[in-house]
Amino acid sequence: MTLDEELLAKARTARERLVSLQHDAEIAQADYHYAIRVLHAGGGSMREIADALDLSHQRVHQVVDAGDPAAGRRSAERADRDRDRAERDRTRAEGDRDRAERDRDGAERDRQRAERAERRKAQAEARRERAEQRQARRTERRNRPEQSGGAEQSGPPGVPGYDQLFADTRHVLDLARDEAVGFGHNYIGTESLLLGLIRANQGNAGRLLDAAGVDLETARAGVERIIGRGAESTDAELVPMTPRAAKVVELALREARHDRADLARGEHLLLALLREGKGVAAQILAEADFGRYDDVRRRLGRAGLRCSFCGRDGLRTDRLIAGPGVFVCRECVDDAARLLAGEEPDSPETADRLALVASDSDREVATCGFCGKPGAEVEQLVAGPDTAICAGCVELCGQIADERSGSGR
Repeated sequence: MTLDEELLAKARTARERLVSLQHDAEIAQADYHYAIRVLHAGGGSMREIADALDLSHQRVHQVVDAGDPAAGRRSAERADRDRDRAERDRTRAEGDRDRAERDRDGAERDRQRAERAERRKAQAEARRERAEQRQARRTERRNRPEQSGGAEQSGPPGVPGYDQLFADTRHVLDLARDEAVGFGHNYIGTESLLLGLIRANQGNAGRLLDAAGVDLETARAGVERIIGRGAESTDAELVPMTPRAAKVVELALREARHDRADLARGEHLLLALLREGKGVAAQILAEADFGRYDDVRRRLGRAGLRCSFCGRDGLRTDRLIAGPGVFVCRECVDDAARLLAGEEPDSPETADRLALVASDSDREVATCGFCGKPGAEVEQLVAGPDTAICAGCVELCGQIADERSGSGR
């Protein structure tokens, strides 16, 4: 086939024009890229150049790197470093996941270990209780020959110094024996002594337990929760005392001697339960937030003292501040401070026992029972049924109460 010469000539002409245009475009592109690199070399940032020429930052970066082989290598190295860093991050994340998994496994092992330790502790406690019961039974057997020989037995078997106990304390032991039998226990433990004290509800011990809200129902529930009920039916006359309970009775006798008392009373038995501190009774008292041994002994020491404003005795208040022949409890100090601050009484009882001395005539005849200043010499005065206290003494008594609270006294 013969080509059309005229069309072939037009094709050749078009090709020559295209080659010429491509050459011009290559020159223009080279000039364009060169101008961009000159702009960058002159201090222009790639982002500024990209914004001015309506290019992407990445494109400007490629143009600049194409004219600088070293920059291209740096870009490649930077990309390699980024890939290495990403790989390290992935490796680190996997390591973190592995550690988290190991931590979870370790926590589970710790939990299982703690459960085993708790079971061992419970088993050890059960063994200790059984050992105490065996010891109590041995004590009972040792005492039986004396009983069968006609000697008079006083109180439950194994009670030390029974003849040194006051009548109300002996009654507590009888009630403790009843409580032990009622729970199906073949021994009298510290919990039985506490239940006996609560049931007796006599003297300072009864008042302290009542003021703390330790009632018979709550204490019985605590005993059942901690050691449960027994299944044995035991003759009440033969129920012995555990060594720990016998130790509590011995401590009660020491508390009585400390107070120079001839016989141990219920409050001495209560102090002994706190002082021994390891029995079920001590646990129940601690759960009831009854107070520590030192605090309870201090309260018993001021049992005969009363607040001159409200009449609370030393057993029913945590703090009792003394003046010359007068006393004020922490509660009345707080009530007086509120009155002095302009607040209304928080209850009708407070309004009945405390009032601001407002009139000048009343102030002339009133006197602060703590510092002795006449009412005319003080700015404010709070009067009670039998005495009064000035604002300065209210503040001082509050500071004393706070200091004693902070030091645990």
